[in-house]
Amino acid sequence: MSLHPISTNQRTSGIDLFQSVHRQANLAGLVERLLGRYEPLADFNNLGSVQSKGRTYLGLQTIPLQQVSGSVNRQGDFDRHFRPLRRHLRDRWVNIFMQMQTDGWEPVKLYKVWNSYYVVDGHHRVSVALTSGRQFIEAEVWEYGRQPSYFEVGIPAT
Repeated sequence: MSLHPISTNQRTSGIDLFQSVHRQANLAGLVERLLGRYEPLADFNNLGSVQSKGRTYLGLQTIPLQQVSGSVNRQGDFDRHFRPLRRHLRDRWVNIFMQMQTDGWEPVKLYKVWNSYYVVDGHHRVSVALTSGRQFIEAEVWEYGRQPSYFEVGIPAT
């Protein structure tokens, strides 16, 4: 028995899903612009004062996808709901969709600032996960703007 028809059906489903969310993103963006309500995906690079405080590695965590609200250097590729804005993202997006069906994924890489997360690596995985209705995603997390505790800096608590 060949698995080729299954892969073809998954690819076709992935392409159809990509085209649907791609259209939704572009239509919503157009309507929001016309109404003066357009909000792009948040840009981590606009948080200069937070970046200057350094970062702390928090390790592998399970993150609620609703708290992933921004990007490092990919704002033009996805809308604020991580729907793809550009057609050239299709093949990678569909491949990630197919991986989700069979193998799963590597953790994404995120920067945490307060209660929000910014995607460093894994934009397509976040997009597919949200589109597929997932609530959580595995991530390696670095936190910015965090004040170290007394124990972390070696000063005893009083």
